[in-house]
Amino acid sequence: MSPSVSKRFLICIFLTAFGALAEDRWERADTTHFEVFSNSGNANSGEGIQSLERIRRVLIATTGISQPLKRPVRVFVFGSASEFAHYGPADVPTAAGYHAAKDRDYIGILGASPEAERASVHEYVHAFVNSQGAQMPAWFDEGLSELLSTVAINGGETWLGRAIPTHAALLQQGRVPAVGELFTDFRALPAYYAESWALVHMLTLEASYQRALPRFLTLLAGGATHAAAVQRAFGKSVAELDRDLGAYVQAGLLRASRAGVEMSGAAPKAMLKPV
Repeated sequence: MSPSVSKRFLICIFLTAFGALAEDRWERADTTHFEVFSNSGNANSGEGIQSLERIRRVLIATTGISQPLKRPVRVFVFGSASEFAHYGPADVPTAAGYHAAKDRDYIGILGASPEAERASVHEYVHAFVNSQGAQMPAWFDEGLSELLSTVAINGGETWLGRAIPTHAALLQQGRVPAVGELFTDFRALPAYYAESWALVHMLTLEASYQRALPRFLTLLAGGATHAAAVQRAFGKSVAELDRDLGAYVQAGLLRASRAGVEMSGAAPKAMLKPV
C-alpha cells in the first residue's frame, strides 16, 4: 500500500538520519541495498532483510532492470501497534505497512513476524515499480505487490503465487471479485486486496491471459478504458472476464506456480549493529 504518509513518519525518517532513535533501543541491519531499523525486541532484522534481498533478485531477473533504486531502501520495524499507528497514514488506519519516497524510499511495518515480512516485500514491490515510472491502475499495483509478496525460493527454484490464507478464505466464502467494480471504484471495495490479488494472479499465471497481459497494460497506459482494453487484449467483455475469474477462484487455482527463474547463490549477508 502506498497511501498518503503522515508527517509523523517523515519526522521519524528525519530523526533516524541524526541517530535520535538510539534511546529507544533500535537495532539496525544493513546490506548493500537495504537498511532495516527495528525496535520490535526481536533480533530478526537480519532475516527480514534477507527476504528483501531475495525479492530484489527475483524482480531484477524477471524484468531485466539492473539498477532499480539508486540508494538503499530504509525499513522501519515498529515494536508496538500504537507506535506503528502513530507514525502511519491517518487515512488508512488498518494498513499493514506503508511506503514513502523522499530522498530515498522508506517503508514502515509492524513487528517481526511472517506477516510483517510479507508486508515489507509488498511495500518494496511498490518502490521497485515506482522507480521505473510505470503507469498502471491502482488495483493492478496492489494486486501485483500482493502476488509478489509470497515469492518463495526453494533449492534454487522460484515459486510465485502462493496462497494468502486470509484472501483465499474471503474469496472461497463467495466474495468473488466483481471485476467491473474493481475497475471503477477500487478503494471502496471492502476486500480490495483479496480481489486485486485474485485478478492479478489469474492474469499473470493463467496461460491464455498471461500472453496478452503486456498488451492489456499498454492499452491502459495509453488511455484506453478498461472495457476497451479487455476486449482488444483478451477478446472478451468485462462480464466474461468476471466469469472466468469466478471459475478460477472456485477451481482452487490460487496456488503457486514455478516461475522459471533460477536463483543460485546466497543473498548478501546483513551486518547487524546498534543504532
